[in-house]
Amino acid sequence: MFAQRHAIPEREMALVRLAVAGVPRSRCPTMLGVSENTCKTLIRRLLQRCGARNLAEIPRLVLMRQPEMEQ
Repeated sequence: MFAQRHAIPEREMALVRLAVAGVPRSRCPTMLGVSENTCKTLIRRLLQRCGARNLAEIPRLVLMRQPEMEQ
């Protein structure tokens, strides 16, 4: 699973789910019920764990890894 592979905690996985669903980054703090600064921190940590450059890369990384898990 993506979360296990990258050791992503639940709060950051909520961001992954929003990114995969196509939610704009500007709406993430409201949907997560956190401040803008907290959301920025969560995004920064998530990107570091995954090696992504931005939040828009996350859905691609999630989808890229799925076939490996099924083998």
